[in-house]
This record gives sequence, structure tokens and C-alpha cells, in this order.
Amino acid sequence: MPSIADLPRPVKTYHTQTYDRISPSNAQFKGEGKTVLITGGVTGQSTKPAPAMEPTTNTQSDRPRMIEVLSSVGPIDVLVLSAAASHKHVKSTSIDPAEFDETFTTNILACYDMVRAYISQPSPSNKTVINVSSGAAHVTLPGQVGYGASKAGFLHVLSAMAAEYSPETDGVRLMSMPPGTILTDMARKTGYGEADFPWEDEKLPGDFAVWLAGNEADFLHGRLVWAQWDVEELLGLRKRAEEEPGFLKLGLIF
Repeated sequence: MPSIADLPRPVKTYHTQTYDRISPSNAQFKGEGKTVLITGGVTGQSTKPAPAMEPTTNTQSDRPRMIEVLSSVGPIDVLVLSAAASHKHVKSTSIDPAEFDETFTTNILACYDMVRAYISQPSPSNKTVINVSSGAAHVTLPGQVGYGASKAGFLHVLSAMAAEYSPETDGVRLMSMPPGTILTDMARKTGYGEADFPWEDEKLPGDFAVWLAGNEADFLHGRLVWAQWDVEELLGLRKRAEEEPGFLKLGLIF
């Protein structure tokens, strides 16, 4: 199967390994004294966060528990939406209906509940949401009819919420990040193996998320960027992002 690196992108450089520019030691975001809540924090991609973003809990699709945890941990500086669910990698007519329902409940409804509750909290004054999305949201792959649609659906939900808030006036930043082709436990359980993709460094998305949590990434509010895209080249696109409301968002191109 072809590499995701072959897909069109707005930057020239596509990283498959982490690099110094996004090392937590060089990041604007410093985790000391801050609270970072990572949903699904002991499974899937969030097993490899950067040191400044150690996982706190595994909430998965238990929506009441997610809200309870959010309220109990106190003021949260960064919310990372990493909990995800997927049906097995089979044809659409063979998907277990219960797995299909769980996929949408976890990937859309539970994530919306978390963001809504988080933004509504009185403190802290600045809030950041990093949505761990998926390439399946905008790349059609066989066997992922529900997973891809659910990930795309929440991208639109978060984009609409982002239109109601801004980092400057509300102190709210909402961003999405596909982690790349990482061979997680969930990927294995849904049918993928070592030979299916040129799998990438599992540490790269964690380090990129730390960079996103810093103020340099304010201009990416409401947008989607891949963890593999070079951050210096992304910063060079700031003016375009400010001038083009639809840039780095799901939509039609004519």
C-alpha cells in the first residue's frame, strides 16, 4: 500500500522520525505546573506522549466517566483527545452494528462532550484542545467506512466550535492532528500488520503535540495539520492561514 507521505500537502518536508525542532526541551509549552488530560491515555497513540504530556487516565467511550474525570482533576491547561474506537477492518456490509455504534459514540459524541465541558469550565483562562484525528478522515480506504466517517465528522464539529471562539478574545485554541501511520494496538486489532504500511516513528506525534500546545501554533486554531509536516515550513504558511479561512480545513477545492 502506498505511503501517506505521497499525498498532497502544503509543505515540502515530511518527517517520519521526530526531530530537534519539536523536541519538548525546545518547545514553548512547558509542562511543569500545568495539567494535561489525555483521553485514552494508556492505549493506542497516547502510549507515547512526550515527557511533558504524561497520560492521566483511560476514559475510552465511557461518556459519563469522561465528564467526571474532567471535573475532578481541576483546571486543565491542555486537553488531548486521543481516545478512539474502530470497528474491524472488514467490508461495510460485514461490520458488527455494535462496533459501528461504538465507533461513532467514541469518536464524535464523547469527544464533543469533553470539549463542551472543558470550554465551559471557569478556569484556566487559556484552554487548548488537540484532537488526535486520522488520515482516514480525508483519505478513502477500504474497510474503514465507519471509522473514517466518524473522524471526519468530528473534524467538522471541532471546526464549527472553533468558529465561535478565538485564542485572542476567548483564550481558546482548538486544533486537529492526524498522527500519521503508527502501528498502534488499535490498528493491529482492526486487522493491520507490519507489512500493510511503511509505519512511522511513534514518538513523532507526541513531540508534535507539545509544539502545538505552544503559542507558536495559535494561527492553527480550527485547522488540521499532520504531525509529520515540518513546523518551520508550517510557520511560513501563517499569512496564508490568516488570509484564507478554508486553508487547512476539510472542504471542497475548485
